[in-house]
Amino acid sequence: MALVLYHVEDAAKEKQLSALCRELHLTARRLTNADRDRAVAALCGEKVNVNVQKAPAGYKLPEVLIFSGFAGEMLDVFLAAYKRAGIAPIPLKAVRTEHNDKWSLYALCEELRREHAAMLLRGKHKPEFTPHADCGDFVIVINAEKAVLTGKKLDQKYYRTHSGYVGGLKETKYRKLMQDKPELAMKLAVRGMMPRNIITKDSLTRLKIFRGPEHIHAAQKPELWAAE
Repeated sequence: MALVLYHVEDAAKEKQLSALCRELHLTARRLTNADRDRAVAALCGEKVNVNVQKAPAGYKLPEVLIFSGFAGEMLDVFLAAYKRAGIAPIPLKAVRTEHNDKWSLYALCEELRREHAAMLLRGKHKPEFTPHADCGDFVIVINAEKAVLTGKKLDQKYYRTHSGYVGGLKETKYRKLMQDKPELAMKLAVRGMMPRNIITKDSLTRLKIFRGPEHIHAAQKPELWAAE
């Protein structure tokens, strides 16, 4: 069964989205902040017994669309109808897969945020995007310390550096890295989503990451980005 899970703040947008789902004969369910710590599979109506990553206190669920049970061209049909209906863009979109099935809704939203940062750096949101050219934008990421690592990565994943001399290996658990240098952890996550070439090296210079909700680039008048 095709199911659309959504969370939107605007009542008019929610009404338009519900009407679109009815028109396409899709089941729709509204997500609330109370659902942020539930597994994606559980939100889709399945019984799961897993320990999911919990959201920090005060976390506010962003606008998000999750598609479950979409087969073939169904997703393309929905997105085309969404655009024709003139509904305002929802920043984060995801398809339910085996990979994210047991993630919490909070973990899924945070992963989507990082993926969008990498996409903006490369310029893949632009019609003139060219793979061999550096055509991306400057990206400012705030609240880096609130990023989430799924599963047991906080204790099992390490950040490693080597001086080049014998015995020069240094290892840092991601739990400590997220406490001391969350900006570095976020930069490594975004870098891992980009190709290994000279363009990425230049693109990462445009990535500005900050701990907390404040940044120092107000003079550049940054715009809050929303996906089409």
